[in-house]
Amino acid sequence: MSEADYIWENDEEGFEESLLNDQDDEDISDIVAHAAIYAVAVESGMSHEEAEYLAHYGTPHEGSIPHSGRYAWGSGEDDNPYRGLAKFQSTVRKLEAAGMSEKDIYKHLGFKSSSEYRARKSVARMELHKYYLNRVRVLKDKGMSNRAISQRLFGTTTKDTTVKNLLNEAMTYRNSVLETTMNAIKKEIENGHYIDVGKGTELYLKVAPQRLKTAIEALKQEGYKTVSIPVPQLGKQGNEKTNVEVITDDQRSERQIYGYLMKHLDEIKPCLAYGEADAKGEFKVHNVEPPVSISSKRCLVKYAEDDIGDGFKGIDKDGVIEIRRGCPDLDLGKAHYAQVRIAVDGTHYIKGMCMYKDDMPPGVDIIFNTNKHRGTPMLGTDKMNTVFKPMEKDPNNPFGATIRDDSQLRMVQRHYIDKDGKEKLSALNVVNEEGNWKEWSRTIAAQMLSKQPPEVAKHQLDLTYQEKRKEFEELCAITNPTLRKLRLEEFAEGLDAASVHLKAHGFNRQMSQVILPINSLRDNEIYAPNFKNGEEVVLIRYPHAAIQEIPHLIVNNNNAEGRSVLGRPVDGVGINSTVAANLSGADFDGDTALVIPLKGNGDIQYRKYFEELKTFDPKEEYRGWPGMKKMTKRERGLEMGKVTNLITDMGNSGLDVPPQHLIWAIKHSMVVIDAYKHGLDFRQSEINNHIDELKRIYQSHDDGTYGGASSLFSRAESEVRIPHRRYKGYDPETGKKIWEDTGYVDRVPKTKDVKRIDPDTGEVITEKVYLKDANGKTIYKEKPRMFKTTKLAATDDAFTLVSKGGGSLMEQIYARYSNSLKAFANEARMTAARTP
Repeated sequence: MSEADYIWENDEEGFEESLLNDQDDEDISDIVAHAAIYAVAVESGMSHEEAEYLAHYGTPHEGSIPHSGRYAWGSGEDDNPYRGLAKFQSTVRKLEAAGMSEKDIYKHLGFKSSSEYRARKSVARMELHKYYLNRVRVLKDKGMSNRAISQRLFGTTTKDTTVKNLLNEAMTYRNSVLETTMNAIKKEIENGHYIDVGKGTELYLKVAPQRLKTAIEALKQEGYKTVSIPVPQLGKQGNEKTNVEVITDDQRSERQIYGYLMKHLDEIKPCLAYGEADAKGEFKVHNVEPPVSISSKRCLVKYAEDDIGDGFKGIDKDGVIEIRRGCPDLDLGKAHYAQVRIAVDGTHYIKGMCMYKDDMPPGVDIIFNTNKHRGTPMLGTDKMNTVFKPMEKDPNNPFGATIRDDSQLRMVQRHYIDKDGKEKLSALNVVNEEGNWKEWSRTIAAQMLSKQPPEVAKHQLDLTYQEKRKEFEELCAITNPTLRKLRLEEFAEGLDAASVHLKAHGFNRQMSQVILPINSLRDNEIYAPNFKNGEEVVLIRYPHAAIQEIPHLIVNNNNAEGRSVLGRPVDGVGINSTVAANLSGADFDGDTALVIPLKGNGDIQYRKYFEELKTFDPKEEYRGWPGMKKMTKRERGLEMGKVTNLITDMGNSGLDVPPQHLIWAIKHSMVVIDAYKHGLDFRQSEINNHIDELKRIYQSHDDGTYGGASSLFSRAESEVRIPHRRYKGYDPETGKKIWEDTGYVDRVPKTKDVKRIDPDTGEVITEKVYLKDANGKTIYKEKPRMFKTTKLAATDDAFTLVSKGGGSLMEQIYARYSNSLKAFANEARMTAARTP
């Protein structure tokens, strides 16, 4: 049987009608991988059905659907008997040949309507066209003639012209992507000379990793040079470094370039180009241009105490940028909202969530809402005492946010056509826009679930285990032993990871949504078109401290302001500022919340928000003062971890926690989370909120010490260092992993602390200097190389990490769950070992 018999059965219509307008390089790479796997599988003796199964299988997902890729098998229904696009189309052909009408066919196949059925046929044609587009390329690379490929694919040699056309289409697209990628990198080099094109660059260029490698090799043939430079890892201490591949037009030797860059690491610039498909489906790469500034005369500031209507003040929309509809240079396109940066007067910029506003004052195109008070200048030099932020001096990064930091957000510039028909750069620099936040979250963190009733947590954990057991049974049913063994071993690795992160099966219909201000809503309402009008929902935001931070709301999709401003948002909900404040102190600057319907999700607990916290404003009560040592970015992470662990341990201490203790801890967490961004005095908050006393009560240890993680939930993913080791396989009798210590050692220079006086400030500064021997050479010491892991990953028994005295009931539930997954992983490996 030819592949055409199995895959398409000579579907000429697909070739004629499926000229793609949305292919990108990533799509092609996916299909090439699919085709390569299929070819190898068939040539190794698998049946066509087994080969197709293997090619579709991909990597395991969370849940029971064991595939990866753009579409599920069949139409996405687990019980669909017509799995696979080719089998679906083959079945349709046979039913049509048997004389069945379209109506009878779509009903027979289980579709609800003819439009759904026709859409499925179109998808099948499109995807199979993409398959053949790359299948011919794979076979051509093996040296096969067009006639041989035609025979292989279609069971006839008469379609060599079709093969030729497909090859031309694939090669034209590939060469176009290669050329545009090369030109974009060249332009980056012109601006910066030393450009980082290391791992991750392909994500911004939106090309396949191999395509980026090919572009770099082609540039090297044109005379450009690449060097690998070790740079310190962001946020890491000590000697931990990452090798960064740098491409340059510097014509010195690679050794000279290396020596120069090691002394001038600041000259290595990220690749700021970004790729996208235009309206015609053609791939283009844009280089980031200097931002266009708007005039401050077009801007109006609404200060903290300024009235914005409906009894709300400017502080109630802190960080929200409202823009006038119809301004070409501020147009959001098809989106209703976006997270943006806007340059002002060439010296400052504003950042926040951008939305349309219909009742703008005359002459004003932008309203910026802030928590700063009247009298604070719109434009100034003091970063902490000005409304708009001063631009950074770096022309490639004027907004002071590195491209590869801040959760990998990507800044994208827009272009528009002005009234004269010329293309111009928009003033909006988009970080995230409507649709970027869309995420069907299928898991729920222990941070939230551990604060719910034990029966709720146990139910979700049981669902998770049952789901994984079902997936295991499906893997055991794979007929090909090589494939079965491989998938079982990968499945076991997933179970090992799941036993550590402790995420549970998500609640029914839960969704992660960005929160947006709609202050005309009542304190018990939410505008959420992705949910049913009138249904009850709760909101969860991380870090999640207590059930008092879970707003209980009723969906009101009839709200006029919500309909006008947001329409039917893809991934957003509207709430008022009171609800946001109750939601773990959320802001309208891109914060997201998990929205969970109450119906059908058990007895999810929530409580009325603490009255004392309703009027608590950390930005006011702990405002920074001149000369105060401000929180660093690293301190923010450390301090947030400490207070989050404290709150978690309080709930699992087995003690009766007075409400005031919880209020103190929550207040301090609210200060810490904003201390870095707003320059708050978090050290005074630690004193005023009795944090040391709370640690003594709720984080005491058997050895008499206190502080630090003390429950399973706070200890699970705490870092621990063990001697460096390598994986040697697993014991086929027990399924347990076998590790071997490497015995590696690191040479570390000896240092000592030297104190000096800063001549400008008089401050005592402590610096580390290297110790030298009599010959002036640095003295080194050797120490065993250590391997970083987590405490729960390093132990075989989760009960070793529960609180003293055996832990709370919730800890015991989670410890049993973790241990059951560890045992399940061993069972999967034993099953793999028994597979011939």
